[in-house]
Amino acid sequence: MGTLMKIVLAFDSFKGSIDSPDVCRIVGEKLSAKIPGVELVSLPMADGGENTASIVAETLGGGMKVFGDVQGPLADMKVLAGFGNVPDKKIAIVEVAIASGIALLDPEKLEPMKSSTFGTGQIMKVAMQDDYETIYLTLGSSATNDGGTGAAAALGWKFLDKDDKELVPCGETLIDICKVVAPAGMEKWPKIKALCDVRNPLFGKNGAAYIFGPQKGADEDQIKHVDAGLRNLAEVVEKDLGKEISEIEGAGAAGGFGGGAVAFMNAELVPGIETIMEWLDFDKHTADADWLITGEGCLDDTSFQGKVLSGISHVTQDRNVKLAAIAGRVKASGATLVDAGVEIVEAAAPSMIPDSMAFAKAEELLAEAAERVAERIANFS
Repeated sequence: MGTLMKIVLAFDSFKGSIDSPDVCRIVGEKLSAKIPGVELVSLPMADGGENTASIVAETLGGGMKVFGDVQGPLADMKVLAGFGNVPDKKIAIVEVAIASGIALLDPEKLEPMKSSTFGTGQIMKVAMQDDYETIYLTLGSSATNDGGTGAAAALGWKFLDKDDKELVPCGETLIDICKVVAPAGMEKWPKIKALCDVRNPLFGKNGAAYIFGPQKGADEDQIKHVDAGLRNLAEVVEKDLGKEISEIEGAGAAGGFGGGAVAFMNAELVPGIETIMEWLDFDKHTADADWLITGEGCLDDTSFQGKVLSGISHVTQDRNVKLAAIAGRVKASGATLVDAGVEIVEAAAPSMIPDSMAFAKAEELLAEAAERVAERIANFS
């Protein structure tokens, strides 16, 4: 091809196998080899889950500030913790997945009733000791169902039962909360913005427990128990704090942490993928692009509902940029892909390959898929 072509690579991580910067690198190498003169722009993406803090902080000219151990999703766990540190902009980025993420637990040993966001609160407490104007809290990939009460407890909030005895808040004990007591000095806290791309309310059939509880290991009885606990939490918050959190869009994010962040941290819920794209100057980089290539580990219909691909597809359609996708698995319906404007889609792992083999050969399979996409783009008319 004689004319210069600009391609933007904007991949989420292939969770459990390849981080987003490496996905962009592997795909970029194949594009450079197949399309002479191509201009590549690499924009590793994140959806608020694992690695969001590091990707965004480094893009903004900062990095991770690692400081030591905090509690993991379970009380007997310790994890090495840190947060995104961008001193020039006076912002910190606290990622729930670092201390309270589901990836920290054995998939066969999830604890939906006992897991807690306490460790995330410990990270926030450390960040609050520095001179940040805003702390961004990313709510993706949590293991928890505690309505953010664990994090609030780490920041000094007290949760009392009917006998005024202090509770250890978690999904199991939400139903027993009768009173909440605020810590002193909240007026000195920095502004907190919680990145959230789900619209689910705190409780009910579309709430945190019913929609997200099963993926965190909750059975039917546990779902009902947590849902009742979140309902109780909302009632206590309204009674003691005068805040109505039950119907806030996004209150159900991260096991109800969205609602808890509003109640106990005076947080503002903001659109996650839109905020991240703004940080990355996404509009600027895609303004004159010919193609944008994106993808994630499993591309299904939910990928276009508040995740990386949803924000990207809106940009490409608005700007008439052609969109291609490479994913480990492709399970999205044809209608969904057409509606999102996807011109080319490739699965790295053929359907007959078991997951264990797909993970073991992830980079090799991705490189092969990238080569196929490069050939199709070079010949696209």
